[in-house]
Amino acid sequence: MWLKKSINHEPGPAGDYMQSFLTPHKTAQFFFNTEQLCQFVSAPDSKKKDIPGSAYFKKISMFMEEYVQVEELFLEYIKGDCQNTNKTLCGFCAKFPCSAAGLERVPRPMPDHNALPELCYLPFDKTPTVTSSGSQRDVNDYQPRTQIKKKFEDGTLALDDAESIGMFSKTFAVEESLTRKYLEHLEYIRLKKEKRSEERK
Repeated sequence: MWLKKSINHEPGPAGDYMQSFLTPHKTAQFFFNTEQLCQFVSAPDSKKKDIPGSAYFKKISMFMEEYVQVEELFLEYIKGDCQNTNKTLCGFCAKFPCSAAGLERVPRPMPDHNALPELCYLPFDKTPTVTSSGSQRDVNDYQPRTQIKKKFEDGTLALDDAESIGMFSKTFAVEESLTRKYLEHLEYIRLKKEKRSEERK
């Protein structure tokens, strides 16, 4: 409650004012069927229809898949963006039009390489939402944890390669010590996986 009050109507990063909301207690929430939702998510497609509330869950799931961008530590939905992707408004957006015109996606953080050796990100108002070719930026293009996983798996980033860690640190504006720490975690997971595979033989 204190946090809600302290940031409500305070200046936001885009020059507007923020609004904060407090999630009601679980017993007072509209969406109360958590158990059935968990069953729906974990069930195979052939069994989903047998779960109470499956028609509602399926409708929400299809909406999320089509209109909501969900990636590592990221979720974003913009009403009316279907017109940009499909060249026409979907039935939902046509029936319930957006009250604010010209909504744009929030720019994903991007490192300020001109500030090196200082590791920092571009200001919000100077962070692009598109690539140099004009296409939408990938959601995880500069998400450190996602990129560490990707480069660890393809072998271009390793604990015993100080040069690759240093380059990653500069490219993605993350301290080398933090990069090493997450690489150690991934290496530990890999070793555990290999050990389990050996034990099954």
